[in-house]
Amino acid sequence: MSSTWLPSGIAQIRRYWDGDIGGVVFNQVSGDTHFLDALAFELLELADSQTLEIEALSRLLFEDTQALQDGEAHSRVHSALRHLQALGLLQEQLS
Repeated sequence: MSSTWLPSGIAQIRRYWDGDIGGVVFNQVSGDTHFLDALAFELLELADSQTLEIEALSRLLFEDTQALQDGEAHSRVHSALRHLQALGLLQEQLS
């Protein structure tokens, strides 16, 4: 998956707590409420403003160069994006 965006027609209300707690997203279309960890919540926030490659997202979200070098950052971002897709909060860009 190279990039993502918010699905059309989905209105979301979000509440985030500082630190590593994460946040809650309420999908007004489906009526579902989802608790997201801090990484998934940040990815959802970024999807509002830009479309980025996984590598760019990894560099933005992980300052730990060791995590970037080990591929851990890429793996965690990819996993979180897939989770957001499974919840219907993001969709893969078809280009």
